[in-house]
Amino acid sequence: MAPVSTVDQAVACAAAGAQLVDVGAARALIPAIRQAAAGLLICGCGEDADLVRDVNLAARTGAGLICRDLAAAQAAVGHRIAPDRILVRCAPAQIERAAESGWATLVDVDAEAGLVTGVRAGAGSRADADTGAGALTGVRAGAGSRADADTGAGALTGVRAGAGSRADADAGEGSLTGVRAGAGSRADADAGEGSLAGVLAVAAVCGWLGASVIWTRHVAGVRRALDMTEVIRGTRAPAWTIRGLA
Repeated sequence: MAPVSTVDQAVACAAAGAQLVDVGAARALIPAIRQAAAGLLICGCGEDADLVRDVNLAARTGAGLICRDLAAAQAAVGHRIAPDRILVRCAPAQIERAAESGWATLVDVDAEAGLVTGVRAGAGSRADADTGAGALTGVRAGAGSRADADTGAGALTGVRAGAGSRADADAGEGSLTGVRAGAGSRADADAGEGSLAGVLAVAAVCGWLGASVIWTRHVAGVRRALDMTEVIRGTRAPAWTIRGLA
């Protein structure tokens, strides 16, 4: 899933391979995005969203539901929400346990990497999402285009998402890592590189463990890390191969 705040961003994400975008509280964007990018799934707080964070709204509209933990997911089932409509937020160490119980999982790799590296995920982190300000970015794009060759096939609970433009990536990485954009010092560069490396490492581990959706704003890098993980596991064919003759 890719966070967006404008229709243009949503269109760019769809062009890059995203199948799901998150508009947060900007419910007015939903109909405009549907018109501009047919087939793109949307996470938000409106009744016309495909994925929501409110259990009562999900029960009323039939949308998918993001739950903060396994206990919340179990409670949601009590509200007559089918388990296959639920995404459970969890840490990497909980992925396999949740999957064994039949739950689709969501991991905020930016936050998890921050716990490891000591670098804050920055604005738009999962903590922000829990207060309504953040967004879910996830992973597994559709098949067919060049962007798709860089991503994998997916669905609502397994979306390998592409990000927006290169400018989006350049603008977003600094804020995500807590590194001031344009500061220019070697320390700043080292901090940014270390944070991104941590995010990619966590994403690769989560992909290997079978996470259904990945939360990140480092979409391009994470997408490639997940694609490579699938190739290593043998669940995805390489984009190209070379055969050498002795």
